[in-house]
Amino acid sequence: MHEPMTDLTNILATLVASDGKIQIPGIYDMVPSITTEEAELYKKLTYDICMFNDSIKGSNEIFEDPIQLLQARWRCHSLSIHGMQGAFSEPGFKVAR
Repeated sequence: MHEPMTDLTNILATLVASDGKIQIPGIYDMVPSITTEEAELYKKLTYDICMFNDSIKGSNEIFEDPIQLLQARWRCHSLSIHGMQGAFSEPGFKVAR
């Protein structure tokens, strides 16, 4: 017998690669290619990755280039899991007898 929450966790773990790329086939086909004009706008921005790391109270392990970080946050798809509930949490036995 499989444990549904364990199965779900395993599936969710495959959705995003360690480099931040979403693994859902075709999802990036929905993102328009960056135009020359848009690329130039990013080059004009000044953004400090250290300030970003301070704001998240950690270190962003994926992006070292500020332009890549901003594009990932502003124009590219992202995938976030905002919560899961599945365990029986009421008083009493947790398994069938």
